[in-house]
Amino acid sequence: MKNVLIVLGVIVLLGCTTAHSQSRKRTNWLEDKKSHITRWRIGVGFAVAEPTNFHVQLFKLRGICTQTIRIRKMLSVNLSASYEGLLLGEYIAQQNEPWTSGGARAGLDFLFYIPISLSPYIGIGADIGSRTFDGASVLSPDAVGRLGFEAKVLGIRTSNKSQLHASIFAEAKYSYGLKHEFAYLLPSLGLRVHFL
Repeated sequence: MKNVLIVLGVIVLLGCTTAHSQSRKRTNWLEDKKSHITRWRIGVGFAVAEPTNFHVQLFKLRGICTQTIRIRKMLSVNLSASYEGLLLGEYIAQQNEPWTSGGARAGLDFLFYIPISLSPYIGIGADIGSRTFDGASVLSPDAVGRLGFEAKVLGIRTSNKSQLHASIFAEAKYSYGLKHEFAYLLPSLGLRVHFL
């Protein structure tokens, strides 16, 4: 009788251990972390100064701290809709004699982030839109260069699996006209909200 109880006890113990080990998901935490970081994410933002714009940002992360909700971007693609000359039109006019006013523009930029504090970045891109030169409105494409930095201002956990990250950015934008003699170097400041 004693042997039967020992055998039954061992069987029950093995059964419980097997059931418990099957109920837990087996994962490779390194692969999970890699897939969490390397997928494309989306953010939105706006900038004031030159040009005043609204943009959508698709980005990839280099790293993420889920405790403080801090991110380090690797690269991003920005799609923007902007208006040129809204706030700093007089400075554009000083740098470009025949320019009289800006207009609506659309742009595409690629930003590459340097992995140090304040998340500095460099970017290249293009935009196209209307401008007025000597009273004539023309379609004017530009090559664009950007140099800036981005810093976290807010991180909120919205659920167990999602977070919201907000950052401010400051950048210098160099715009060079491809069709007309036109160029400027002016600052831009803004806010970006990232959905993690």
